[in-house]
Amino acid sequence: MHVNRTGWLGGAALLPWILPVLLGCSSSSSTGKGNAAAGGAGNAGASGSAGKNGAGGSAGLAGASTVGGTNSTGGASSSGGGGATSSGGGGGVLSGSGANVLTHHNDNQRTGANLHETVLNTSNVNVEHFGKLYEWPVDGDIYSQPLYVSNVALGGASVRNVVYVTSMHNTVFAFDADSANQMPLWMVDLSVLGSPIPVSMTTGLDVQPGPQDIATEIGVLGTPVIDPASKTLYLVARSLDSGNVHHQKLHALDLATGMEKFGGPVELTAMLPGTGDGSNNGQLTFDPVVHNQRAALLLAGGKLYISWAGHNDSNAYHGWVMAYDALTLQRSAAFLTTPNGRWGGGIWQTGAGPAADANNNVFVETGNGDYDSAKGSYGDSVLKLGLSGNALRVLSSFTPKNQAYMNGIDLDLGSSGPVLIPGSPYLLASGKEGKMYLLDTASLGGYNTSKDNVVDEFQATPLPACDPHCTDWYLYFHIHAAPVFWNSPEHDPLVYVWAERDNLKAFRFLTDHFEHTPVAQSPMPAPPGMPGGFLSLSANGSTAGSGIIWALHPVSVDGSATDASESGVRVRGILQAFDASDVSKELYNSRINASRDDFGNFAKFNVATVANGKVFVPTMSKTIAVFGLTSAH
Repeated sequence: MHVNRTGWLGGAALLPWILPVLLGCSSSSSTGKGNAAAGGAGNAGASGSAGKNGAGGSAGLAGASTVGGTNSTGGASSSGGGGATSSGGGGGVLSGSGANVLTHHNDNQRTGANLHETVLNTSNVNVEHFGKLYEWPVDGDIYSQPLYVSNVALGGASVRNVVYVTSMHNTVFAFDADSANQMPLWMVDLSVLGSPIPVSMTTGLDVQPGPQDIATEIGVLGTPVIDPASKTLYLVARSLDSGNVHHQKLHALDLATGMEKFGGPVELTAMLPGTGDGSNNGQLTFDPVVHNQRAALLLAGGKLYISWAGHNDSNAYHGWVMAYDALTLQRSAAFLTTPNGRWGGGIWQTGAGPAADANNNVFVETGNGDYDSAKGSYGDSVLKLGLSGNALRVLSSFTPKNQAYMNGIDLDLGSSGPVLIPGSPYLLASGKEGKMYLLDTASLGGYNTSKDNVVDEFQATPLPACDPHCTDWYLYFHIHAAPVFWNSPEHDPLVYVWAERDNLKAFRFLTDHFEHTPVAQSPMPAPPGMPGGFLSLSANGSTAGSGIIWALHPVSVDGSATDASESGVRVRGILQAFDASDVSKELYNSRINASRDDFGNFAKFNVATVANGKVFVPTMSKTIAVFGLTSAH
């Protein structure tokens, strides 16, 4: 074990060190003996139903973002019941009233909303009272959303709110959420996760033979997921061994110590029947070199769902989904989106994760690729997948009528991520064309060349004059960031989206359709080029004056870096806050007092995490910037 307290970013980088910090104080602890098992999260619902208490426990892990544990699936704003932990009962997650962000965009419905924020509101989020408090250094670029767990018992009487961060250098950090201390509570480095793929091997035939969309080493790319019941952080790390062999491995780390659990790590492998590109004797084998684990992980019904795409439509890649048992880390099933098509159908979703409903059905959006449902090929489609025995099967699908046109000019439907609308049977999908599709999850609508069989469909962004005969994708106003949902007190349910070059918009949802004209939009558009604004929402339920839309995007992109997110060019980032009830009102932005609030480079395709009065901003400046109230208000 290696501990370097004075300068941990230097020193023996190849040695593992795991450092639980025992500070001898407790913010909340009970007096029972040992640890009671945390209960699973409540089922999805309009407002989220309460989870059941763990054995011997009383209070739940309250939070807008509690995800399903081993045997259940979280709702949009459900609160899983957590068992109490004694002050001397060892590590674990304590009961508490703080919010938790345990998965990308807060819950398995992917609403992007933390509905238990009682500190930040539209009155105190302004440049006079809100700003950057401090930064935590890390050792690489951050492509994954930071995750947050309240009241983690690190051992003895030490209890902390903890932020978990992963880097492309294959390092996991656990930071005290309420401290400016730059020393993590514990850290697991590349000697545990493996050496990341170096920059020298991320171009050319090895990984990215096309445009270099990742201009750094490649390690942990997709956002991990946390199971509060087993107190485990799950992640996928890409690595290269001393023999230059590529690996992708699933790790299960203890929340309190960072130690591997359940016999991990395990190598991610699969082989399925298929005649598509890269097949051999009628079989397609998962290739860890060309497949890009970009989408966030999903935990539903005790299974981990991991998905892949390729790099910039290069190499013989296909969309893969694998299901692994969360306790044994054994593969349960695997699925290919284009097994008999030429290529494609990748599930990248700009970093958003697959969604899951209360029955643990899984929903994904696919990108460019061949479409022929008779051959099981689903490029540019929305898929509903069900796990049956050791197989993942397509239960329903939707493919836009103009899929061939979309595929021909790189207008991925899968450039965004699916959102299950709470309290309804509907799913919202969107992509590079700028359209919003409202789909019935019971029957997504299939494929019809003359008419989309959908519940509702509308153009959320401006259309280029050449549509539907454009010859290049960049003429459209792409939706990259997954939309965000909130049941506002003034306008009823709203969905927010910020496409590239367009304004942030809020659209009203009316039971079974949308108003196609936004109820409000921001006074300023996103800057030219990719990727638009990446959104999170915080609110105290539907309380008036509590709803805030948080947006991350580049400050500006000049002509030489129009495709910054494609070419890997680093650009300055900005954090903006808008009144969620009226997004024409900007509450705050980090450029007003840049000397205090500048946080460096925009983190590509990433979102801020909001919990318990703080906003955690990932960057490509090797830091996490922590924002909060700078003075009493």
